[in-house]
Amino acid sequence: MTKDLCPRCGARLIESEWERVQETCDGGIMLDVHPVYKCTQQDCGYMMRYELVPDIIAQQGDDRLLLLYPNEAGRILDIRDNVIWPEIHYQSILGRGCWDPYTGNHDVSKLLENARDSEAAYLEAPNLFEFATSELSQDAFLCWFISWSQETHRSMNKPLHEAAVDFVSMVFNDHQYPVPTIRKINITRQFQSLDVLAIVNDTYAILIEDKTFTKNHSDQLNRYREAVTKACPKLIQLPVYYKIADQSHYQSVEAAGYIPFLRDRMLQVLNRGKEKGVTHPIYLDYLSYLTKLDHKVNAFKSELISNWEAFAW
Repeated sequence: MTKDLCPRCGARLIESEWERVQETCDGGIMLDVHPVYKCTQQDCGYMMRYELVPDIIAQQGDDRLLLLYPNEAGRILDIRDNVIWPEIHYQSILGRGCWDPYTGNHDVSKLLENARDSEAAYLEAPNLFEFATSELSQDAFLCWFISWSQETHRSMNKPLHEAAVDFVSMVFNDHQYPVPTIRKINITRQFQSLDVLAIVNDTYAILIEDKTFTKNHSDQLNRYREAVTKACPKLIQLPVYYKIADQSHYQSVEAAGYIPFLRDRMLQVLNRGKEKGVTHPIYLDYLSYLTKLDHKVNAFKSELISNWEAFAW
């Protein structure tokens, strides 16, 4: 019996079985068997375990069904809201409400395919930047974001382009320059150890030293400026010290001619972009990541001292 087409090669899937025989420590044999859907294309190799479709054994009105799973597990399926609730013993469910024998003819597979798991309401979507926490990952985001400021990208994604221009304009304005129309931008990562170098219109050099949870050291900021001056002496430098965490002061940063661009300012840029229609998932993931970090840092304002974590301290 065919369930569907193979998502890998498009051939038919058929019902089959998978089994594994394993010898136990005491010399016995353990047999593990599962029903599977298997691709009929021999060279493909696709195989997916499937669960048996549960039976509907009771109903409450026309909107709530009680599904029976193996091992006497039961789950309530709310048809009206397309929600399926966590499993517990079916007898416990029957004992907690007025259930009638099932008399309908629903297609359980289709109902389950469209149902939302109730537990999903309390889960946060996986966020790229919860895993990509290094400065190199943040460098990549900044390069990606800045690249959208080029004028030719406006027609590709106008809200994202305008958000990128907003960020670049703040960098220019911090250095008392009006932002130009960005006709050309060349971005280099790790230029002479500088995190990000963005050359705009062959005239301006945006130098970004990116810090997550560390701070500047060893006169590195002055060395980066000197390296850029040596390589591109005619460019107007716009140095930026980008910091998403916090440090006690920025005296050495400002003494080197860098403008601190801190978490609260990037949140302003990102939130403005979201309000104006940016929906790109990378952008929204970074916004969510910074927002959570900001809440952790500012938790001292609302949490008891005993509940403070490292960022609050």
